[in-house]
Amino acid sequence: MGWTGIIFVGCWGGWAIFRQQKQKFKITNWRNYNNALINRGSIAFWLNDEAIQSWYESATPSSRGRPQRHPDLAITIVLIIKRVFRLTPRAAQGFIGSIFTLMGTPLRSPHYGVNNTA
Repeated sequence: MGWTGIIFVGCWGGWAIFRQQKQKFKITNWRNYNNALINRGSIAFWLNDEAIQSWYESATPSSRGRPQRHPDLAITIVLIIKRVFRLTPRAAQGFIGSIFTLMGTPLRSPHYGVNNTA
């Protein structure tokens, strides 16, 4: 058995040192264990119908200039995924685009120039 660390406990004016042993588990069902290891790398994304409908902004712009194509919600989602997976802006755009392709939705990821703010 290997040692995982030392625990220091203060008691009655002194310190006691305890060593903690690594726990061992006996695997009895190798098929389930193997499937659990495979599924550890699985990732799932869900978009409800309301999010899909509101992915593109349809409101008329109230100021001059080019209208925004994506609402703040879409940009926030891309920035969260960018931060969680530690992606560059271009990689985040490609990642989101490939997820939409796999999901079979006709959505496009916001341009990477919009996602530089986080």
